[in-house]
Amino acid sequence: MKPCFRRAVAIAFFLHFSTALSASESAATTKPSSTAPSGPSREAEGSHLDSFVMPRRALVEPPRYPNNPRKRGEEGWVEVNFMVNPEGKPYEVTILDSMGHEDFRKEALKAVERWEFQPATYQGNPIDAGMAMTLTFELEGGAAGARAPFVRRFRVVS
Repeated sequence: MKPCFRRAVAIAFFLHFSTALSASESAATTKPSSTAPSGPSREAEGSHLDSFVMPRRALVEPPRYPNNPRKRGEEGWVEVNFMVNPEGKPYEVTILDSMGHEDFRKEALKAVERWEFQPATYQGNPIDAGMAMTLTFELEGGAAGARAPFVRRFRVVS
């Protein structure tokens, strides 16, 4: 059986003292609405509009599939939370939740620490920002669907 690695969609979060942006506002600048008062716009006054761009993956290699779970046909997933510094390196990597063999958690932590990102920016300046990702460890080439040990563990948790 061949190991397969899937990445879930990354979720970034950002906190700023004076601005909280929704996901739909995070990648775009805000334009004045038709109900805005008349007069010079903020752009015309020369002030910056608040803008946040979440970190983007630059070098994200899949984790190594551990030998013991592979030999036993075990599958699982690990949800990690981490910060990305202004240089694009992850730090403060923590496991939020996981399912499966302990070796999956170890390999997930090692993999995240090797990753590189384009850092988040606020008004064009690199900043620290947080991300959460789910790393899924599954084997290809076996029977369709999850293996019995994974299903049993999942049912205990859910």
